[in-house]
Amino acid sequence: DDQEATLNQRRHAETLLRAFVRGQLASFYWGQFASSLVDLGLSSVETMDVRVETKAGSTRLWLTPKRGSESYVAIVYFNGSKLVRIQCRGLTPITTEQIAAVCPEGWKEFEIQEA
Repeated sequence: DDQEATLNQRRHAETLLRAFVRGQLASFYWGQFASSLVDLGLSSVETMDVRVETKAGSTRLWLTPKRGSESYVAIVYFNGSKLVRIQCRGLTPITTEQIAAVCPEGWKEFEIQEA
């Protein structure tokens, strides 16, 4: 039952991460990263705590489950010549002081398949 819940949670997280990345890529094209999910036309899932961090050259979406221990982050940043996106998952808790362009220490980067 826990394994099925984790897989279901992972699917929901990946869907939201994919939409966030797409939205931020479009938003940056028009001038700057969006500062919230609402600005991107997205809504959060009830099973996770959601936090968006936006700075001048980067943005991150943190997803922390209310059940389970696997958390997620999508990172979009401008490296001076192009936009780069990274998605990571790992065990909570994490520190909030992270380098914008890399996964938190101990977390694994993964690719989200385009739907």
